[in-house]
Amino acid sequence: MRLSLLIAMTLVVSLASSTRADAKTYYVSASTSAKDSNDGSQGKPWKTFAHAIGNMLPGDTLLLEAGVYEQQLRFAKDGLDAQQGFTIKAAPGAKAIIDGKGSLPAKADEGLIEIEATARFVRVEGLEVRNSKEIGVHVMGNDVTLRGNVVRDSQQQGVFFFKTQRGRIEGNTVHNNV
Repeated sequence: MRLSLLIAMTLVVSLASSTRADAKTYYVSASTSAKDSNDGSQGKPWKTFAHAIGNMLPGDTLLLEAGVYEQQLRFAKDGLDAQQGFTIKAAPGAKAIIDGKGSLPAKADEGLIEIEATARFVRVEGLEVRNSKEIGVHVMGNDVTLRGNVVRDSQQQGVFFFKTQRGRIEGNTVHNNV
C-alpha cells in the first residue's frame, strides 16, 4: 500500500513539474514572402499572429522577425504553469514593431497587444508597440510578464493591467501615451 502511494505521489509531482519535451519555436515575419500556409520555421515563417498563436501549445515560443507588423496580437491561451508558459518575443537581434498606425485595434478599450482573461503564463519580451488607436498593451490574464518592451504613442494607456493577478512589468519603456 505504501509503495503504491509513493509511486502515485511521485508520478503526480513529476507530471506537475515537467516541461513539454517537444516544445517548439515558431516564427512570424512582416516580409511579403511570409505566408500562413508555410510551416512557421525560420526559413518559412508565418504571416499573421492569429495563425501562429492558433498553432501554439503550452511551452512554445513565437519569435517575431525584424519588421513592422500592422496587426493586433490577441492571446487567449492557458500556459498551464510557469515551466510550460508561452513566450512571444523579438527574434535575437531583431527590431520587431507592432504598429497600430492609429487605426488598430478596431474595438474600443482593447490593446494592440491584447492578453485576454483566459490567458495564463504568458511572457512578452523585446517588442516595440506603437501608435495604438486604443491601449498599447492590455492585460487581463494572470501570470503575465512584460519584459524589455517599448510601448509608445498610444491614444489611451500605454500598458493597462485589468483584474489580473501576479502580473510583472520588468524593464519596459512606456512613453508618449495619453
